Amino acid sequence: MHKINHLLDLWEKRFEGLIADGKRSPTSLDTYRRALKNHIRPALGELRIGEATTPRIDTALTKIKTTAGAPTAKTCRAIISGAMKLAVRYGATSINPVREVDTIEADLPDLVTFMLATGVRIGESLAVLWHQTNLEAGTVEITHTIARLRGQGLIRKATKSKAGERLLHLPTGPSPRSAPATPPASASTTPSSPTLAAPTWTSSPRNLAQCLKPRGRRS
Repeated sequence: MHKINHLLDLWEKRFEGLIADGKRSPTSLDTYRRALKNHIRPALGELRIGEATTPRIDTALTKIKTTAGAPTAKTCRAIISGAMKLAVRYGATSINPVREVDTIEADLPDLVTFMLATGVRIGESLAVLWHQTNLEAGTVEITHTIARLRGQGLIRKATKSKAGERLLHLPTGPSPRSAPATPPASASTTPSSPTLAAPTWTSSPRNLAQCLKPRGRRS
């Protein structure tokens, strides 16, 4: 029986075909390849297809969620489920073991609250540093955004124009908090510090962006 790595190779080639047909985005494949390389292949790749049981997959996804965050685990679950569907289609197994693995939800209440309260884009939200917030005055300074550049990855860069730089007032009242009362002990208040304002935004900007994408049909 073939190993999971062989099945993943087949799944990857099929996805490349979908991109060629205009049915999938090349950037999605970049994300999936990172998940394959960093998480799925190391955890499951050397198993034979029949050895990829529901408990084993559940254990692997739980570990990924713990070490890399819920968004990454959710992506990995979708990839594994898609690969196992191919295994069922080609008769390598009779059932898709991922079907019995609980779906993975990513909960980001503070980030969502901050975006709704200020109206800023997700990249701008993720680029806020602690020294740009004044919780006593109830203001936040927006000057930068998070962007991905080919060959460089994610960077924090200035907004496109001076008009994009603005001082916003946070709403008051009994609404959920937009930011904590004090920065975490590890946070620097210097302008050069890349520490984001809200300590609950623990996932990478890429993963957070995945969380906020409209939900499609579950695998």
